[in-house]
Amino acid sequence: MTHTRISTDPAMMMGKPCIKGTRITVELILRKLGAGRSFADLLDAHPRLTEDDLRAALAFAADYMQRETVLPVEFRARLEQRPSVSLTVEPEQAVRAERDRQ
Repeated sequence: MTHTRISTDPAMMMGKPCIKGTRITVELILRKLGAGRSFADLLDAHPRLTEDDLRAALAFAADYMQRETVLPVEFRARLEQRPSVSLTVEPEQAVRAERDRQ
Protein backbone atom coordinates (compact mmCIF):
# COMPACT_ATOMS: atom_id res chain seq x y z
CA MET A 1 0.00 0.00 0.00
CA THR A 2 1.25 3.47 -0.84
CA HIS A 3 1.45 6.06 1.91
CA THR A 4 1.89 9.45 0.30
CA ARG A 5 2.47 11.27 3.59
CA ILE A 6 5.20 8.85 4.76
CA SER A 7 8.72 8.76 3.36
CA THR A 8 11.86 6.78 4.01
CA ASP A 9 15.31 8.06 3.19
CA PRO A 10 18.47 6.25 4.31
CA ALA A 11 20.16 9.64 4.72
CA MET A 12 17.51 10.89 7.15
CA MET A 13 16.73 9.44 10.57
CA MET A 14 18.63 6.24 9.62
CA GLY A 15 15.96 5.37 7.07
CA LYS A 16 13.10 5.20 9.55
CA PRO A 17 9.68 6.07 8.12
CA CYS A 18 8.96 9.79 8.68
CA ILE A 19 6.18 12.21 7.96
CA LYS A 20 7.14 13.55 4.53
CA GLY A 21 9.03 16.83 4.71
CA THR A 22 9.86 16.44 8.41
CA ARG A 23 12.22 14.52 10.62
CA ILE A 24 9.33 13.27 12.74
CA THR A 25 9.30 9.48 12.68
CA VAL A 26 6.25 7.26 12.66
CA GLU A 27 7.79 5.55 15.69
CA LEU A 28 7.88 8.82 17.65
CA ILE A 29 4.23 9.47 16.90
CA LEU A 30 3.24 5.94 17.94
CA ARG A 31 5.26 6.12 21.15
CA LYS A 32 3.75 9.45 22.15
CA LEU A 33 0.21 8.31 21.39
CA GLY A 34 0.91 5.06 23.25
CA ALA A 35 2.10 7.05 26.25
CA GLY A 36 -1.25 8.82 26.41
CA ARG A 37 -0.59 11.99 24.45
CA SER A 38 -3.52 13.19 22.36
CA PHE A 39 -3.59 14.35 18.76
CA ALA A 40 -3.97 17.90 20.10
CA ASP A 41 -0.84 17.47 22.26
CA LEU A 42 1.19 16.30 19.27
CA LEU A 43 -0.12 19.05 17.03
CA ASP A 44 0.80 21.66 19.65
CA ALA A 45 4.28 20.20 20.08
CA HIS A 46 4.90 19.87 16.32
CA PRO A 47 3.16 22.74 14.49
CA ARG A 48 4.11 21.39 11.05
CA LEU A 49 2.06 18.23 11.64
CA THR A 50 -1.58 17.91 10.67
CA GLU A 51 -4.25 15.49 11.82
CA ASP A 52 -3.96 13.81 8.42
CA ASP A 53 -0.23 13.25 9.09
CA LEU A 54 -1.04 11.56 12.40
CA ARG A 55 -3.69 9.37 10.79
CA ALA A 56 -1.22 8.48 8.03
CA ALA A 57 1.31 7.35 10.65
CA LEU A 58 -1.31 5.11 12.26
CA ALA A 59 -2.36 3.68 8.88
CA PHE A 60 1.28 3.04 7.95
CA ALA A 61 1.86 1.17 11.22
CA ALA A 62 -1.31 -0.89 10.76
CA ASP A 63 -0.29 -1.88 7.22
CA TYR A 64 3.21 -2.75 8.45
CA MET A 65 1.79 -4.99 11.17
CA GLN A 66 -0.66 -6.61 8.76
CA ARG A 67 2.28 -7.96 6.73
CA GLU A 68 3.97 -9.46 9.78
CA THR A 69 4.00 -13.25 9.79
CA VAL A 70 3.57 -14.94 13.14
CA LEU A 71 4.54 -18.57 13.63
CA PRO A 72 2.82 -20.61 16.36
CA VAL A 73 5.18 -21.36 19.25
CA GLU A 74 4.97 -25.13 18.69
CA PHE A 75 5.85 -24.77 15.01
CA ARG A 76 8.78 -22.45 15.74
CA ALA A 77 10.11 -24.87 18.38
CA ARG A 78 10.03 -27.72 15.84
CA LEU A 79 11.90 -25.58 13.32
CA GLU A 80 14.54 -24.61 15.87
CA GLN A 81 15.24 -28.30 16.51
CA ARG A 82 16.16 -28.80 12.85
CA PRO A 83 19.62 -27.46 12.09
CA SER A 84 18.91 -27.58 8.36
CA VAL A 85 16.10 -25.01 8.64
CA SER A 86 17.11 -21.38 8.88
CA LEU A 87 14.68 -19.09 10.66
CA THR A 88 16.01 -16.20 8.61
CA VAL A 89 14.23 -17.43 5.48
CA GLU A 90 10.89 -16.04 4.52
CA PRO A 91 8.25 -17.55 6.84
CA GLU A 92 6.28 -18.85 3.85
CA GLN A 93 9.34 -20.83 2.75
CA ALA A 94 9.71 -22.34 6.22
CA VAL A 95 6.04 -23.35 6.27
CA ARG A 96 6.36 -25.00 2.86
CA ALA A 97 9.56 -26.79 3.96
CA GLU A 98 7.82 -28.13 7.08
CA ARG A 99 4.79 -29.32 5.08
CA ASP A 100 7.03 -31.05 2.54
CA ARG A 101 8.74 -33.01 5.32
CA GLN A 102 5.47 -34.42 6.62
